[in-house]
Amino acid sequence: IEWCEGGQGLPVLVVHGSGGGFDQGELLATTLLGPGWRWIAPSRFGYLRSTFRPGATFDDQARAYVRLLDHLQIPQADVAGNSLGGRVTVELALAYPDRVRRLVLVDAAGLSGQSPPPIFRLAQTPVANRLLTVISPRVLVRANVEQVYGDPSRVTEALVDRYHAVLLREGNRQALVDRFTGPRDPDLDDRLDEIRVPTLLQWGARDVWIPLEFGRRFERGIAGAELRVYDQLGHVPMEEDPDATVRDADAFLSRE
Repeated sequence: IEWCEGGQGLPVLVVHGSGGGFDQGELLATTLLGPGWRWIAPSRFGYLRSTFRPGATFDDQARAYVRLLDHLQIPQADVAGNSLGGRVTVELALAYPDRVRRLVLVDAAGLSGQSPPPIFRLAQTPVANRLLTVISPRVLVRANVEQVYGDPSRVTEALVDRYHAVLLREGNRQALVDRFTGPRDPDLDDRLDEIRVPTLLQWGARDVWIPLEFGRRFERGIAGAELRVYDQLGHVPMEEDPDATVRDADAFLSRE
């Protein structure tokens, strides 16, 4: 896998959602964390030059991130993830609890009953998904960005251009199709009570991709989990209001 890193302080592994690569992880890190942390942002499988292996699971990705921590000689780190990146970080906390100090889940996937957003349903649809790998109109990108923002008026042309450029990067569209046509990982509902690390949940109340009810289910399932709800924000609250998400994440991670 590829990764980027920055900052100084205690280490935080941050895992991006669908699309992008480590640059999306960098965006997550810089909108979720204050300046007092060393962040490490790896690409998920299939993005940029990170290889996607047919049949690879979220647990496989978690194992790859532990190998990255080994490579960087980091015995334990805080771990944060958004959307499907949150799903991977839960797998990491379950499989390697001694490597995780604290866990931050931002509008995380992984529970039963979640309906795939339109672009993911397209990625699952035969024929249409092959077209998606070669034709990705900007209007489709704008529609999806407006869905993930709680306030669509915040979506600027520059923001749409950035998301569109990420989607068009070599390999990213195929990675999206591969992820959603591959084997389905088991839902995490029955395993949440195995998580023993302190956990912060950050959730946009206007998230239409993974609604707040799933955040409340994570809260009930993980002993001692704390839920912060952002009433006006959507699926990527750290992008819409980084001041709020940084404040809460920093306060949680800074506790003794």
